[in-house]
Amino acid sequence: MSPIDYLVSKSKKHQVVILGEYHEVKQNLQFVKAALPILYEKAGVTTIGLEVCNAEINSKLERLVSASYYQESLAVDIARSQNWHIWGSKEYWDLLREVWKLNQSLRPDQPKMRVVGIDREMDLVSIFMLKKGLLKNPDKVAELKEKVPFIIKRDLLMAEQVETEIIKKETRGIVLVGNMHAFTHYLPPIVKDQKYVSDREPRMGYILRERHGDRVFQITLHLEPSSPAFYDPTYNGKEPVLIDVIEGIMNRRGNAPIGFDLFNSPLATIRDSYTYYFHYQPAVVLGDICRGYIFLAPWENLRQCEWIDGFVSEEMFLELRDFLQAKYKRDFSSASEFNSFQEGMAGTPISFGVLDD
Repeated sequence: MSPIDYLVSKSKKHQVVILGEYHEVKQNLQFVKAALPILYEKAGVTTIGLEVCNAEINSKLERLVSASYYQESLAVDIARSQNWHIWGSKEYWDLLREVWKLNQSLRPDQPKMRVVGIDREMDLVSIFMLKKGLLKNPDKVAELKEKVPFIIKRDLLMAEQVETEIIKKETRGIVLVGNMHAFTHYLPPIVKDQKYVSDREPRMGYILRERHGDRVFQITLHLEPSSPAFYDPTYNGKEPVLIDVIEGIMNRRGNAPIGFDLFNSPLATIRDSYTYYFHYQPAVVLGDICRGYIFLAPWENLRQCEWIDGFVSEEMFLELRDFLQAKYKRDFSSASEFNSFQEGMAGTPISFGVLDD
């Protein structure tokens, strides 16, 4: 089917459809935005769950998308409160405006579409710095270590928010998360010294499927070409070929956008031992990783999101400077310089880094 028709068909059949994305891909988010009013009209979808928003700000989200006029300053406040504080990719927050626009068109007797955060508030910036050995404040280190039991339950907490905001309310919803949180039939590996140690704890999608079965369905937005080197810098094997195979098939049909059930297709049983998802787990096949699949364009044609003008303020920059320089591996002297750097990345080809963990 066309991608929107496919998403609508799955939303009619399943109460929760999880869209797994590689973050900050412009076309993916434009697709979700275009699908929202159609999902409401044809499938009765009334709730959109977002990883990029925390559950603690759901009252702000409700106020934003149900108000009589769109409060741009509130939208920016919501965006800046995201756990990384630098999620200034415009297309994510365009989703909020689209929901507000839809709600303005509804009659008083029609239910409004809701946007809910499914992540929980946690200091991912400091966690990043701690993992890199760059967090020097001993009090902050001690504080984070006390919160480890909460942090390691992140996927469980996200699953519980989906249950609270969609399943228990008996509504239909779309949940947009990074691919690593979306898997319903796959447990990624824990790897040490290039060797498989064990499966990871179940991610959000897996937890939801175990609890609610066929009420939950996972769709992958064109799987990323994920080398084992993303997680293990010592990997010295060949480069992945899986995406070349998929894109070769798509090229022979003119690269027309498509959505389809992958898990019962001829692609379901293939694997690529040079791709992270298969390299350490010889029994895993593509149908375990991807249940539904949406292809919009080859990776070479996908682009980075736009950047909200002046998203990082000077005050934010002073608080985040060490993190920004560690994350992007370059010096920044001001918020203006950082914002300009991000604006320069807008519309460029996708650059792959460590998968969302």
